[in-house]
Amino acid sequence: MHLADAAAGVDAALALMRFDCAEIDRMARAGALPDAEQRARYRRDWGYAVRLAAQAVDALYPLLGAKGLDADHPVQRAWRDVHALAAHAALGWDIQAQHYGRAVLGLPPTDPRI
Repeated sequence: MHLADAAAGVDAALALMRFDCAEIDRMARAGALPDAEQRARYRRDWGYAVRLAAQAVDALYPLLGAKGLDADHPVQRAWRDVHALAAHAALGWDIQAQHYGRAVLGLPPTDPRI
């Protein structure tokens, strides 16, 4: 059950990223640029994809037992990597969710890069 949950989360994250990439590609081919709400949605989606990836690794990590604590274990490495990504300001869920909410409500962004 934990493996199925983790795999479904990873598949959902990939689907979300592929959807956004396809949309960005279509816009680029048309010579269009995303508006502020679209940019905030992309950042939201990418933060959510990282959140799903972290949840997937977190679902598997406890199943490893003491071996999972070894620094050279691949799941230990995946756990460190995905949590490092989740802590980054550009991918952290709380920050990206706030930016999206502000954009949807018509409030000015707190990040000038959006």
